Amino acid sequence: MRAAWTLAILALVALGCQPRAPAGDAAATPTAAPPASVVTEAEQQRLDARRLRAPLAHHRLALNAPANARSPALSADADGTVHLTWLEPIAQGHRLRHASRAPGAEAWSSPTTVAEGPAFFANWADLPRAAALPGSDDGLVAHWLDDLGDDVYAYGARLAHRGSPDASWTPRGWLHDDTSAAEHGFVSYAVDGNALRAFWLDGRGMPANGPMQLRTATLGRDGAPSASALVDSRVCECCATSAVATADGPRIAYRGRSDEEIRDIYVARPPDPDGEPTAADASSWPRVRVHDDDWRIGGCPVNGPAIATTGAHLAVAWFTGADGRPRVQLAWSDDDGRSFAPPIVIDNDDPLGRVMVAPAGSDAVVVVWLGRGGGGPSSGEILLRRVARDGTRRPPAAAAQLAPTVIRRSAGMPQLVRAGADDGWIAAWIDSDAGVATAHIAPAAWGAPDASP
Repeated sequence: MRAAWTLAILALVALGCQPRAPAGDAAATPTAAPPASVVTEAEQQRLDARRLRAPLAHHRLALNAPANARSPALSADADGTVHLTWLEPIAQGHRLRHASRAPGAEAWSSPTTVAEGPAFFANWADLPRAAALPGSDDGLVAHWLDDLGDDVYAYGARLAHRGSPDASWTPRGWLHDDTSAAEHGFVSYAVDGNALRAFWLDGRGMPANGPMQLRTATLGRDGAPSASALVDSRVCECCATSAVATADGPRIAYRGRSDEEIRDIYVARPPDPDGEPTAADASSWPRVRVHDDDWRIGGCPVNGPAIATTGAHLAVAWFTGADGRPRVQLAWSDDDGRSFAPPIVIDNDDPLGRVMVAPAGSDAVVVVWLGRGGGGPSSGEILLRRVARDGTRRPPAAAAQLAPTVIRRSAGMPQLVRAGADDGWIAAWIDSDAGVATAHIAPAAWGAPDASP
């Protein structure tokens, strides 16, 4: 069984970083299941257990978007306003759309168009996103991906700014200060003092056979970026990044890459302001490996980590296939990401990963990911679980199901954010029939109210 899974993950490495593949193509994904004609007793027990997963109570939110909309992404303001972006195909390319949900609202606002054009780079894993600009009175910035050349991976992140809910979106150029014909994407944001800090994967060295870098820049109140700085000089090529603000500055979680092709999860923090200055091509961002999975894999698994803070604690969730055992894990930090406790296994029933995490009070988080379904090899489920700092999990025996899905690239990346201390969570995913689906999950869905974060 372990050998079969190894062959499958090699197929994933070969095909996973193909963002322009047709949306309906089945993704090559790791599976430990034997052929349907040779279902073992143990595998049958696993299928039966999956069918017993209980659905999590939620309320679908009305959204004015076509059924072919894709690539939903969420972010949340400090006041609990949630921002949703998604892509819509048009006659000549794509358009990026934005809507917001005020705390307690039953539907999304009327959508606005951030940008549109024929050169959009649209794919299932690298998502456009909007984020609030601190201290800017409802100012937002959003990014999307645009071609930087003829090569399939030659693209970059363009920015637009909106000063108020009634204002139009204004282009702000490229996020990065390099426009070579290479990959620049997988952007995440976190508040950093009075600025918004962006992080992204930067392939400026790859045309000369160099490694993928992780870089950062700050965005001003008008959405314009600063010069970039290096965070890590060698990282995994197409795994999403995830950033969060803490009282001690932003933290960025990402999948690293060693010279020996170990691709484990790291968290980096800003340099000590009193430390020695470094050269422009060197990184002064200290980093720590979240756990020594020692996952040696000869290509990108397209499965990045997710990070969240409860205020008192930091949590990182991620997928690993180390030792031929695919699993979703979560680790806690009590010192703002300088060290991490041993990981808690969230799902070891052959999950796909694609994790997100959001705070749930002062000592817990909610994790969402893509798991295997009970309806056959292509059956999937969007699963959630609430995990406390002491390791307590809800539901205790198995994950809760948010929605059925399929094991394809077109299933995208499930999304989850906290919508204020008393307003629960907002989730977004791809519904194979309706396109972008969104839902509100109340705190009571977990059986008990949460303390305020």
